Parts: sequence; structure tokens; C-alpha cells
Amino acid sequence: MALPIVYDRSRLSSEKLPELPPIQIALVDERIDPDGFLALHRTRLSVQGSEPVPYDYVSRKALDSSVIVAYFREEGVGYVYLRSATRPPLALRGRESSMWELPAGLIEPGESPVAGARRELEEELGFRVEETALKRLGRATFPAPAVQGEEQHFFSVEVDPKKRSEPQGDGSPFEALSIIHVLSFDAVERELREGGFPDAKTEIGLRRLLERE
Repeated sequence: MALPIVYDRSRLSSEKLPELPPIQIALVDERIDPDGFLALHRTRLSVQGSEPVPYDYVSRKALDSSVIVAYFREEGVGYVYLRSATRPPLALRGRESSMWELPAGLIEPGESPVAGARRELEEELGFRVEETALKRLGRATFPAPAVQGEEQHFFSVEVDPKKRSEPQGDGSPFEALSIIHVLSFDAVERELREGGFPDAKTEIGLRRLLERE
């Protein structure tokens, strides 16, 4: 059956998205496999009173994350910090095992997004700043809303390269292999045009920073 396209011809030039209608989703039953880093939820859901349909999703103890765009200016030129991250799922499907990303990490239970950003900035890049130095960079996004409810919170922070210390990481062998690189704003723009950042959160964060700077 074709999905209906609902629009008002008199508002085709509207600059604002319309409000979405509420959709009622009821949990009929659920079985949870809690083993491992991710918990698998096998559920049956009723959508707007429909017959129950199977639906799987995953959760974890620390669900949401913070993404940090750390930058500085030198002689009128802007630069941003990137780090390499090891991604085993990519290697296991035959892709390159690491990629350039913005520093990011999970927000611990009871921790605020900005506190998580401050901690991750120090762990991954070696900058220690006050929470007030971190500025919200747009609204949070949902990186994989079909399979989990994680929110990614974006922050920007201007840092002083002379005050950077050696980052300690989280102690895992994956972060022990990470390297840090500085890229100029112009080079970032070029990479964005050429699709040089396959990591979605990195492209979002960099584009948002450049739009403001």
C-alpha cells in the first residue's frame, strides 16, 4: 500500500517543518538478554492498536554520549583536533579497522552531558577545561534510532595547544593505538566536500562548528 503524502499546497514554501502526529506504541511483551556490553531486547509492539509485531532493540547501562569539537586559532587560521579510533565491527566486515573521528564517549550514569564531555576531552585529547568552556553545538541527535535510543550531545570548546598534556585514555588496547592529528578549517572543508569523514557524528560536529565559525 502506498504511503500517503500529506501537505498543504498553500504552505509549500514554508520555512518551518510541521509538527508530527503522535503515534501510540504499546509494549505487549519483552524478553531481555542482559549479557555483554549491550542488552538485547526482544519485544512485541502494538502500533496504534495494531496486532503485535516483533521488534528488537539494544540498550546499555551508559546509553547517551558526548561529542567534542576542540579547536584553536593560530595567526588567524582555525584548526580542529581529530583522533583515530579503532572500530572492530568494521574490521570484522572487511573494512579498515580505524577512522578519523572527533573525540567522544559515553556519559556515565548520573553524569551530565557536559560533565561527560569535559571528562572525555581530557581522556582522549589531554585538555583539562572547566565545564563552562564547553558550548552546546546544536541539539542532540539519534545516531541509530531504529535499534537503540542513544542521544549524542555535541559540544565545541576553544583550547590552548600549549596546555595539552598526554591523554591517558580509558585503559583499553583500542585507545592505546589512537593517534591525534590537527587539521585546518580549510582542510576540514575540503574533506567534507570529498566525503572524507565516513563517521557520521564527526561530519555533523565539524559542519556545525564551521557554520558557527
